[in-house]
Amino acid sequence: MKIVIVNDYADIKGVSSAVAIESARALAQAGESVIFFCAAGPIDEKLIHKNITVISMDQKDIIENSYENSRLWNRKAYVSLGRLLGSLDKNNTVVHFHSFVNILSSAALRVVKDRGFKCVLTLHDYFTACPNGNFYDCRNESCCELEGLSAACIRSNCEKRGYMHKLWLCSRQAIQMKKGRVPAGVDAFISISEYSERILRPYLSESARIYRVKNPVNIQNEGPERVAESKVFTFLDRLGAENGAGIFAQAASLAGVEATFIGDGPMRKQLEEILPGALFSGRLRPENEIRLLRESRAIVFPTLLNEMHALAVLKAKALGIPSIVSSGSSAEEFVESGEDGFIFERGSIDDLVQKLKIMGSDSLVRRMGREAHRRYWEASWTPENHAIELMEVYNDVLGGI
Repeated sequence: MKIVIVNDYADIKGVSSAVAIESARALAQAGESVIFFCAAGPIDEKLIHKNITVISMDQKDIIENSYENSRLWNRKAYVSLGRLLGSLDKNNTVVHFHSFVNILSSAALRVVKDRGFKCVLTLHDYFTACPNGNFYDCRNESCCELEGLSAACIRSNCEKRGYMHKLWLCSRQAIQMKKGRVPAGVDAFISISEYSERILRPYLSESARIYRVKNPVNIQNEGPERVAESKVFTFLDRLGAENGAGIFAQAASLAGVEATFIGDGPMRKQLEEILPGALFSGRLRPENEIRLLRESRAIVFPTLLNEMHALAVLKAKALGIPSIVSSGSSAEEFVESGEDGFIFERGSIDDLVQKLKIMGSDSLVRRMGREAHRRYWEASWTPENHAIELMEVYNDVLGGI
């Protein structure tokens, strides 16, 4: 079997790219032949493998170009991917998409259908339904319950960059649905959480094939960390208001606890003013991220978003580190409050302060850390298991030819 993994980027820019790269590596390590097709580099070192061929179009990111001149329909992606598919056997090839909206556009998915190949899409975000990909009103700082691309949605000025950008996003969404045939033309979807699947299910056809595959977490089992010896509570996410960075900073200040922020984002200066003694690492390579995460007493995941998949919580569990997560997101699926962490009321600084103070008990965090570690390794979110689950999906999808 030939596996073509398609992603906007060949380096890590967000969770979807990290999963795409880790997935390609895991499949290659399992002996599968992988082509990694992307719009832009640089090429991550994990993609350097004898079983991986990287094809990059060397295009620019949508963020680097003004949105007026960016690609609603990337003709080059259609032609380039089509040329690649012309050299492959459609009866023995699966094309697996991760991210495509920033550069490749839905033109890349359309050419897969036009060439008669089977297409799989991992639902890393809400772009199959929502123009801004989050079901989140950035101006009101609240989750959006409007139907994606409905009249009310189109009228809603939910974008930080203004209403003209919102209209551009709606145009892209309409082109994606009509011309790109997304999601209608996708043969199979991979869901990464029950929470996100419930939100997206109404936007997919009744006959849509949806598989659940565990995202790969590349961490070795070295036993649970000695969390009781640490005083540091860690935030691992983008430093944005919607990610709850400000909520954590204020709560940490009120609770009088030490804090570390792993990641970068627009709130960094503001957070440094709230917590001048906190450590701000900036964005790190995955291995350095894990190294710093190991020094935590607990991690805090206070997102205000309809979070698709709380990968940070899984990384913490793999290390035997308890988590404090906000209610109303996929993070709830990975934490049993009072057992391996706590769930606090979304957006409530007071509730988070209370949970941080409770975590001051060494015996409690030690017990929770051990339980988090046990539960994670029983479920086993390893790259090896990820590759096995993916191959089951691919074989099932190809069986439909």
